[in-house]
Amino acid sequence: MKILKEIIIISILCWQSNPYLFGQTSKTNTLAQIPIPKSNIYWLSESHGTASNYDIAYELYLKIDSAYGVDYILLESNFLQTHYLNNYIKSGNSRMLDLAFSTTVGTFGWTKEHKAYYERIYEYEKNKPKENRIHFVGIDIEHAYWHSHKFLIDSLLPSSFSDSNRLISKIHQPLHSSTDFLNYYTLLYEDVIHNEEAYKSILGSRFELVKYLIKNIYNITYCQSLPSSFWNKTRDSLIYENFKWHNESIKFSEKVSFGLWGTDHIFQSTTKKGTTFIAGHIAKKQPDIRQTGFRMLYTKCSFK
Repeated sequence: MKILKEIIIISILCWQSNPYLFGQTSKTNTLAQIPIPKSNIYWLSESHGTASNYDIAYELYLKIDSAYGVDYILLESNFLQTHYLNNYIKSGNSRMLDLAFSTTVGTFGWTKEHKAYYERIYEYEKNKPKENRIHFVGIDIEHAYWHSHKFLIDSLLPSSFSDSNRLISKIHQPLHSSTDFLNYYTLLYEDVIHNEEAYKSILGSRFELVKYLIKNIYNITYCQSLPSSFWNKTRDSLIYENFKWHNESIKFSEKVSFGLWGTDHIFQSTTKKGTTFIAGHIAKKQPDIRQTGFRMLYTKCSFK
């Protein structure tokens, strides 16, 4: 009887070319042989939807944390999911984890293996003081923008606005389609940019976060309105804008971060078609941030 086993080859990009094998069903193959160079950001690339990704990501995360201490996990996800994940890591409240996954229904990330990955991270992190636990940072644009829209209304904005001249006072209007969101958030973002002092008066300490979410809801609906050939180039340039926003407070060049991302995003050079992905933007514009990429290559073999 032939048994089909999945073999994943992990290679280190931009540092060392030696590959390492990880067998999905093997109990002895581990990542122990992989050397961990000193870096600020460690990227692990995946082919979305492969169950073994999360076992490998967890093992590599533990190895990096043991070697250097990981401060942040960079997610190919948005602010709202990481908001709930950070609450989960601090509290262990499974309701927070459920809310995090409610923003990914229907996507590659909505799997039991992905959820179990975060549960394993919590079980590991709960042994640390709360102030030393891992912090998730979502630098992608707001894919599930209708959830972010509701979060703005329910959690960040006042129930009523004293200044009805500001466009944000119309945020409760029905928005039924992506075009409705694009049209409204285009105008809203312009209003925020041109009337920052008025919005700061309305929102106080919440201003920067509200502005960030408004910009990202505009960004995702704008990207979706473009021809598909523009998607990657536009999206990753906007991801880099989010990265810069977070970098103002995080200072990634002084920290250690780990991220499991789709394969293309971790390449540090521009493609032949002229697309620069997030790691490439960082390499070009912020070379003081050291990056190491681990790439998973997938194959299958059958044997008796």
